[in-house]
Amino acid sequence: MLAKELDRKLVVNWPLSNSFKGRFCDLFEGIGNTSFGYSDAMQRPSNSITAMLGKVFPTAVNLEGQLYKDFHTSKPLERNQEFIKSLNRFRQIRINTVHRFLYPEDFSYLQPRSHLRKAISTVTDKFNDHTIGLHIRRGDHRAAIKSSPVEGFVRQMESQLIKNKETLFFLATDDAEIRDSIKKQFGELVIVSGHDLSRNTMAGTESAVVDLWCLSKTNEIWGSKGSSFSETAYHLGDGELKFIEGMRLLGQ
Repeated sequence: MLAKELDRKLVVNWPLSNSFKGRFCDLFEGIGNTSFGYSDAMQRPSNSITAMLGKVFPTAVNLEGQLYKDFHTSKPLERNQEFIKSLNRFRQIRINTVHRFLYPEDFSYLQPRSHLRKAISTVTDKFNDHTIGLHIRRGDHRAAIKSSPVEGFVRQMESQLIKNKETLFFLATDDAEIRDSIKKQFGELVIVSGHDLSRNTMAGTESAVVDLWCLSKTNEIWGSKGSSFSETAYHLGDGELKFIEGMRLLGQ
């Protein structure tokens, strides 16, 4: 969005590692006026970025002596006309962050590849008008495990079914044991994608994209506290976002 408003070419450094497989072009359709460079995530960030820029966008390598802006931020910046105008004087702009960079965000340009769209449709065709998305993040996410226990999700599911027996749940999780347990308890009321949950395989990475888009198409998302996956699913769709905190269900 920023590159489009500034009428600039966008070059993206896409790190590859054993914990995340898949290039952008393997997962999403192309974006106009955008190039992707792929680097080893185990390299020092500055080295990998410089190496990637040298391959994809040679004029950006020698930043010294040029007029450029280097963002290294952990806080999102507000996108407004004054901010956009302030960047026009820079020839090169490098954004160096692992955090969300700019608000408000626009994900409309992101389109999964056709085989993933088909997989998404296979799942969402099972949804009804009362489908709630559950994102139960475990793995290495200590905050989500501590703040959003599985028992909290289960209690809220039981409470919801008392209110509306037609409710269906789509479950996205990185824990097979939790997936199987909840599926066993609630049966056909719980829809899962049924794909690879590993993050270090291509199939697992594709599965995560499918889960993300399926979550975004539910009427309401019950997310794990502190998870950017829950928040991204919310931004992709137009439903509500709530979080399980302890045994309670809290609004955003």
